[in-house]
Amino acid sequence: MKPWHRRVLGFLAAALTATLLATTASTQSVLASLGGLGVEVPLSVRFEATVHDWLGMGPLYGALITAGFLVALLTAGVIVRFAPATRGWLYPLAGAVAVATILIAMKSVFEISTIAGARTLAGLAMQMLAGAAGGWVFGRVTRRNIDGT
Repeated sequence: MKPWHRRVLGFLAAALTATLLATTASTQSVLASLGGLGVEVPLSVRFEATVHDWLGMGPLYGALITAGFLVALLTAGVIVRFAPATRGWLYPLAGAVAVATILIAMKSVFEISTIAGARTLAGLAMQMLAGAAGGWVFGRVTRRNIDGT
């Protein structure tokens, strides 16, 4: 596989991973809050709500994550080129920072946290972990094997 093919595939996989995980984390965080109020949320409802949010909020949130990842992963890629030893932790860090930046920017623009699952510190941490997972996927997909392929 050509290096640029690997980068494009890695980027798409990273954005998709982060979007699915971030959307799922948001949905489950909101449903957990309902559980804290005494509302019983069956597993089937949790699953249906997750799929609903993948299809409903996923495309827009995914577009924002993709834009954030474009900047963050390109920037991290420049650094990794000059400091290859940073590869293992820099791409996940870039993904986490990208998601945090998106959420902070949306809150400052709209004056409310538009992603309900990120309104608490734990929710924000889960969103950032989703971004880190996406960055990790990018790093894994784009790394070269020992034989240079």
